[in-house]
Amino acid sequence: ATILDNLKPDIALTVADLFMEYRQLAARAAAIDAQIRKVFQATLPDVSRITDPRAQLQAEVEALRSRVALLNDVVPVSNSTSVDILHAVSAAIPNKIRIDSEEYAMDPDSVRVRANTDTFESVDAIKQELLGTGFFSDVQVRDAKAGKDGRGVDFRMTMVLAKEFRPKGKP
Repeated sequence: ATILDNLKPDIALTVADLFMEYRQLAARAAAIDAQIRKVFQATLPDVSRITDPRAQLQAEVEALRSRVALLNDVVPVSNSTSVDILHAVSAAIPNKIRIDSEEYAMDPDSVRVRANTDTFESVDAIKQELLGTGFFSDVQVRDAKAGKDGRGVDFRMTMVLAKEFRPKGKP
């Protein structure tokens, strides 16, 4: 018997083993593809024709990202809601300071207030308290002057929203 005759059974077993491994891998790949289709259909039930699930999902994600980018023009740059910010503003002002707000306007980058308080010192105290909330990266006071009818101090304030909100006292 030659060496080749001795190797024939080993070669046949090796080929059979490789074929079985191939079949198992092909079955696993088919099961994964089926799972991907199932997840795709659950995620995007309106899409009836699935040609390339990965590419189609990527296109959907990109479309959603562009829609979110459009919303960034409408919502604040921070992750906080307008209600969170309004609550932070009202909570920051000490109870001992009287403030009458005549105007409150919020845009994507800042909050603008026109108000009246008792003294110029109260305006400074309000500014410092608002800076301490963590909601604002800058607070600018403008047009602080004696109030109409000699009553208190009228002022305008612009509070620039912090891009990353870090509450007071937390890292």
